[in-house]
Amino acid sequence: MALAQRNITFWELSEPLDEENLQARVRQLVSRDNQKASRQPLGWDRFCEYVYKMPKNDDAMRAGTWLFDSFTHLGEHFKSHIMWLVGKSKYSWDQWNAYKIGWMDTVSFLRDLARDVEILLLDTNGDERSHM
Repeated sequence: MALAQRNITFWELSEPLDEENLQARVRQLVSRDNQKASRQPLGWDRFCEYVYKMPKNDDAMRAGTWLFDSFTHLGEHFKSHIMWLVGKSKYSWDQWNAYKIGWMDTVSFLRDLARDVEILLLDTNGDERSHM
């Protein structure tokens, strides 16, 4: 009912974490070659594109609150994106450091964006769907 009345809206990130098939991806992860995925993961890019459009999106602005569910899952998209950029399948210290700094920058950006447009910002960690 709330969706029909436009009191609430949502957008779901539908991209897979990795664009590989599962068998090929597991082989890459355990390989000593530390290979780059053959196709670029798109989840992080799609998230960023959507966030940049939110202040101009009537539904997002009408909502009054932005809830990101779940940051845990989004973080996996960010890790896949970093691995793609460095051309590896495994993290080293530099990638973990980039992840930490990039994640802190992301949260800061979202907080500042929500404050600028006077929107309440909420996030969840974890995936409650597993309890259904």
